Amino acid sequence: ELLAAIDTAEAAPEDAAVQRVMARAAIMVAYDRAAGATSDDMVGRLEKARRPEIGGWVVTPAGDSYHVDWFGKDARADRVIYAADVHNKIVSNATVYPVSAEPMMSQAALRLAHALSAARAEIQAHPDWQPCTAARFNTIVLPPDGTDTISVFFLTAQVVNDDIPFGGHYEIDVASNGHVLSARSFTKAPCLNVTRPTAQGDGKPNGFILTHL
Repeated sequence: ELLAAIDTAEAAPEDAAVQRVMARAAIMVAYDRAAGATSDDMVGRLEKARRPEIGGWVVTPAGDSYHVDWFGKDARADRVIYAADVHNKIVSNATVYPVSAEPMMSQAALRLAHALSAARAEIQAHPDWQPCTAARFNTIVLPPDGTDTISVFFLTAQVVNDDIPFGGHYEIDVASNGHVLSARSFTKAPCLNVTRPTAQGDGKPNGFILTHL
């Protein structure tokens, strides 16, 4: 809805472009928070022996909440192992499905999962595209945009509060037919971990500036 409103807004082209970037960032944060909340809940509910069955997750909007499906691998890649809803970081309707009764994902979620699979295959074609911290990539799969393209992000996870990874982030755009349209890195350097600046005395830095592609 944010992106649709911006697309129809009467604003200078550069202003609209900045607003689109900010709106996309807000959606990415919301999706990532929903996935993070269900991750913590899922670990507490899914028995340890079944956790290797998880193949990934996708987030779909559900009114003013978000629905998160954690799906299986290989022959069960279209099946839901764990699902829950998230509203204001609160998890509800959490369900762990037994192997004999794992439901199919919805068509909307399944399409996102297929795009994630295509994006994973693409990133494997770039052996130098690796996370820049010891953690695995965070993945965010956005819903189809106005051109019916799904954007998949592989993001380096921040593991130390004052060390910010500006490198090691990648975007792969997938068409409605499942083909990869484009793939890019956000920086030329493979990794660009920046330590948060410190100020002299009692002052605190309000921010710092970094240019990137």
